[in-house]
Amino acid sequence: IEDFGFAPSDDRIVTNREELIAAIENMLPTLQEPGAEIGKDGIVVKVDSHTLREKLGRGQKFTRYQVCFKPQNQKAETVIESVSWQVGRQGRITPVANVKPVVLGGVQVARATLNNFTWLTTLGVRIGSSVALVRSGDVIPKIVEILDNPPSSTLIEAPTNCPDCGSILTAHTDEDSTVQMHWCESDHCSGRIRDYLIYIADRTVLEIE
Repeated sequence: IEDFGFAPSDDRIVTNREELIAAIENMLPTLQEPGAEIGKDGIVVKVDSHTLREKLGRGQKFTRYQVCFKPQNQKAETVIESVSWQVGRQGRITPVANVKPVVLGGVQVARATLNNFTWLTTLGVRIGSSVALVRSGDVIPKIVEILDNPPSSTLIEAPTNCPDCGSILTAHTDEDSTVQMHWCESDHCSGRIRDYLIYIADRTVLEIE
């Protein structure tokens, strides 16, 4: 397939534990390369013998002759450029950091979750902050550390209106914690209705693509 212009594969055959560890360590850095789709899946190690594959068999959801190794705790440094707010189907408002694009685990990241307003203020997140990102569960970009807050950085203000319908938000503090959440309580909110439809169509409910 190389003759048709496909990139050559860098498959490796290993015969013992030491060769396996060395191969994984050599291949892990490629997961950080821009556009490397393997960053989503890690490095797959398979038993080459079809006889052994048959003996090892299959589990309920996977085959027993292969395993995937994923690098843990990969970090990338970037800068928060702005913060936007999203409304969910139940009306909860969630802050999202818009960051300077950076490659993390082979994927270009431009947004990261901030959980809630209390969390971001406790962590000390500001617009202009230099931060460290990881991909939580190797999927969702998440800020784990503030590296620097330069003098030019600015505080993030709590939202007052729903970003979708403009309704005045209400703030509630959980009874068993000090976490403050902001909510849109309008039943006519376009954002809430949109997320209700997405939830209902999801594969765990109606399984609509």
